[in-house]
Amino acid sequence: GGVDVDARPLYLPGRVAFYSLQPGVGRYLASPDGHLRLSLPTDAAPDIGSPVRLLLGEQNSFGGGAGQLFLSPVYEVRLGGALPGLAAPATLAIHAGAASSRASSQPLIVRFDEAGQQWQPLATGWDGENGVASTAVTGMGFYALLAGAEAGKMRLYLPQIGN
Repeated sequence: GGVDVDARPLYLPGRVAFYSLQPGVGRYLASPDGHLRLSLPTDAAPDIGSPVRLLLGEQNSFGGGAGQLFLSPVYEVRLGGALPGLAAPATLAIHAGAASSRASSQPLIVRFDEAGQQWQPLATGWDGENGVASTAVTGMGFYALLAGAEAGKMRLYLPQIGN
């Protein structure tokens, strides 16, 4: 699970991949398992005068009671240097494969709202023939593919120490 650092939860990823981004250079990146792909246009990398590091990680800290709703691992997408996001939208795609057969409706890509501790559905395109969902993103954070009908009903409760 998470560990509080400066009053914010810190979640340690399982497997990670690090990439270097440069302004003016488009990139096509993949998570360690190859199921999350991030297509960055040439204007997506923030121009801070030097290359920017990007982490793509697979999270093992989420799940629990509602784990059956996940059609993918939870992925973490973070820029180094505490940068809040990309300079231009990138296409984030998650391949569900056989897991998509568990969805009762179109799967949705969701982003975890760390302040509200709740998954937020994103506008998602679905290629049912290939089992791939996609959306446009600029923000950093945690992303997953959830069974569509249940995405808005899911909350994640973190353990608390106290009475």
